[in-house]
Amino acid sequence: MVWQPMVPLYIADSVLQLTRIAEVMLDSYILHCLDFSGAHPTYHAFGAAFLLLVVKFVNLQGSQIELLICQEWNRVVKALELEFFRMPLRDDGLRNPITTNF
Repeated sequence: MVWQPMVPLYIADSVLQLTRIAEVMLDSYILHCLDFSGAHPTYHAFGAAFLLLVVKFVNLQGSQIELLICQEWNRVVKALELEFFRMPLRDDGLRNPITTNF
């Protein structure tokens, strides 16, 4: 199941606004992972993905930003979900996070 951000996607007029939106979405995703898996997501991979989003979409305007962020967001989340299922199981049945460095 693809996770949907629990915050509205506002049109970002600047890198700062886009970054703030990304931070709220990241916090929401972390809570989602903790609630449903008991494991921490790969913070480094996720942070790097959003840095790329800021650079990639800052020059776009209007609804293009919202549409592309939604598409890219779901692509990144899907990749992280696949990575999560490759994590080794611990003795208590939870998965250990794998730190990904870029």
